[in-house]
Amino acid sequence: MCNGNIRKKLIFINRRKYNSKSTQFNKQIQKCIFLFSQQLFIQNNIYQATSHCEINCINQILQNNNNDSSIFQKITLFVTCEPCIMCAHALAIIGIKETYFGCYNDRFGGNGTVLELNTGNNGAQSYKSFGGYLEPECKNLFKELYEKGNENLEEEKRHRKKANK
Repeated sequence: MCNGNIRKKLIFINRRKYNSKSTQFNKQIQKCIFLFSQQLFIQNNIYQATSHCEINCINQILQNNNNDSSIFQKITLFVTCEPCIMCAHALAIIGIKETYFGCYNDRFGGNGTVLELNTGNNGAQSYKSFGGYLEPECKNLFKELYEKGNENLEEEKRHRKKANK
């Protein structure tokens, strides 16, 4: 098992790899990597803002392993932000070994911030979850993305209009 410094570096490398002005960065900031026996097993390479990186990787792993989910018991997930409720439940169902995330998800966090779906209280398996590595840096990535808006849209459609109070 790798130590805390390596975990932090992996999250940092994962984040930095896509921290650029590229169109991929503008489409998706939530990135993840799955490690099997401390080696890179799979990473999310689908650049769709509406697609959840954890689900994409789960599907790829299942497809590459004849739908055998037992492999997830030996897989560790590193992800930019705490998995959302849907992804956290999916990780529990497949039996992921553990997760490490860069920042907490105050709105949709499924590993303790909003719901604790990693604890097994929901009828699925429990898994270890550790978070807050590089909290300020990862939160800033999301803040920059939301402030900039989707560059694939016309300027007038790029940002949500705020309701008058």
